[in-house]
Amino acid sequence: MICKRMNLLVLFLMLQGPAAGESPDDDSFTPLSANIWEARSSIEQWSETYDSSPHEAVFNGIHIINETFQMVFSGDKDDTKLILQQSLEIKYGAPPDPQLSKITVQAWPLGAALSDQPLYKYTAYGFEGEPYRDMYRIRDGGHCSNVITETYFSLSTGEALFETRAPLLQINTLDNQLRRYITFNRAPARSRNQSPTRPPAHPKGRPPAQPTVVTLTRDFGVLELIGGASPGSKLMIILPWRYNYELRSLYFCGNGIPAGSQTLALYEAQSPQQIGGFTIAVEISRWPSGPSFHSSPYEPIPPLKFEIPIMADQFAPDLVVTDEEILLSLLDVDEDSYR
Repeated sequence: MICKRMNLLVLFLMLQGPAAGESPDDDSFTPLSANIWEARSSIEQWSETYDSSPHEAVFNGIHIINETFQMVFSGDKDDTKLILQQSLEIKYGAPPDPQLSKITVQAWPLGAALSDQPLYKYTAYGFEGEPYRDMYRIRDGGHCSNVITETYFSLSTGEALFETRAPLLQINTLDNQLRRYITFNRAPARSRNQSPTRPPAHPKGRPPAQPTVVTLTRDFGVLELIGGASPGSKLMIILPWRYNYELRSLYFCGNGIPAGSQTLALYEAQSPQQIGGFTIAVEISRWPSGPSFHSSPYEPIPPLKFEIPIMADQFAPDLVVTDEEILLSLLDVDEDSYR
């Protein structure tokens, strides 16, 4: 590999507080002390040739770092003020270097020196990060598909809470311990290459038995109801094997709930048993699977649509009414294999 050209541009942005004896609003302001911390923004660009026999390819590479500071409230019972440092790093270059986009988050209590040990520090893959209520949200994906994964972390502790591959549904309550979220994640593919069984041999003159036909299914994804001190509820969606599927939309349904709502106000709820009385609408796109799909036209297939009731802080799959071949199975809430 031969480096053809190297361009390096480094920018430093300094975040400064008022100097001693100065204030933007009050000339009489006199701070007891002043600390200045720098946030770095830099961009490095280059071009290089990559020997890929029998031809050479030219790649344009880039490496970007953007750091920012922000004051946030932790959202816990003390609602502690925190200084948040967010560092976004994006790197793209020639093979075999992968495309990289990651975010590092650190937090200190307001008033602490940033040279001190932070309350927490974590790094996650993603192209965008921001505080969200009492959490920090990092988005990743979208490079080869339109599916975005959102990962949520606690602002007060930095703990990874959950992730979702669909817009997050929120149930707002007066008591934060009763606040609930509903997430969706794809289940891992599990091989089910079954086929009709061969009929057993029979004496001459007797009709052969019909082969046993097995309906092939695949684990499509898991809905999870989580939040507060609740043990939560997990529901596996299982669909026939003959189609490809993708989640189209997820939203709240019920009397008085606006169509397509992703936020539900349940301020009258005083206990987990009162989290209910509404449904989660699920819409799933489907199209034929197999090689013929790519080589011949096909008639559009209507999406799957069904509603899952929530009763007493749990999914209630037994109450689902649908004519489609859909299986719904409650999972152990401690099962991590689908996370």
